[in-house]
Amino acid sequence: VWKNYVCEVSESGICTTVGRVTPEIYAQFAAAAKESYALEHYAPLLLSLQNCNFVRDAFTGITSSYCPPLKHYLKIINVGLGLISVGVLLCLVLWILYANRPQRGEVSVKLSLKEKIKSRFNKNQNSTNLVLPNAISEV
Repeated sequence: VWKNYVCEVSESGICTTVGRVTPEIYAQFAAAAKESYALEHYAPLLLSLQNCNFVRDAFTGITSSYCPPLKHYLKIINVGLGLISVGVLLCLVLWILYANRPQRGEVSVKLSLKEKIKSRFNKNQNSTNLVLPNAISEV
């Protein structure tokens, strides 16, 4: 478009023929036109790469065109992983709840200790009762 307006330039940089655009300015115009064309045609692709739309569209195209069962299998895998995570969480909660409960052996030991303490306490009471009257009678 601008080639018709290009003039020939003398050594001093002044146009010597008809036209108002020097070859240097024409080169800058052409470069700007190429860059604007590139931005117009390639910017949407680059923007889709920025937010991963290109990747999503590619996988959607693959799953719908070439591997329709793949979408179903991916759903099954996601459900399975969800069930596994719920199971692990449930095991962890049950472990926390039942880890602090006393075991059977610990309960029986505690009961036998209580019985020993009671029997000793009863013996001490009986012996003090026996000793007290003797002590009083001696005094």
